[in-house]
Amino acid sequence: MGRALLATTVAAICVLAFVLAVIGSFLSPAVWHPLSVPFPVGSAVAVVSNIAIGVLGVRGAGSRLAPTLTALIWLGVALLLGSQRAEGDLIVPGTWPGVVYLFAGTAAAAVPIAMAPRGAARRTSTGRASPA
Repeated sequence: MGRALLATTVAAICVLAFVLAVIGSFLSPAVWHPLSVPFPVGSAVAVVSNIAIGVLGVRGAGSRLAPTLTALIWLGVALLLGSQRAEGDLIVPGTWPGVVYLFAGTAAAAVPIAMAPRGAARRTSTGRASPA
């Protein structure tokens, strides 16, 4: 894989992580009650999207770099939107759905990083794996 394609892949995955972090942050206060059990919607979005983006990063970049970058971007956006501004704006509240959103999303972002093969082989232009 050429460096330009690798850089484009990582950049696209990082932009996707940013967008999904913003969407999940706005959904973090939402709680759905199936069968009278509270279910935080934002946490489900965070878990599914962080695992999916991390797996895409490992598959697309062939290393731990992409899922690490997406995890840092997601965490940065979530913490930024979870801090109150001087005007009083707060997107991710300090209630239990907001805290579950932050912890579950961070744990889900760490899963693809931990599961990525150490020293993953990168694909060459011929489609064969070469040692990293």
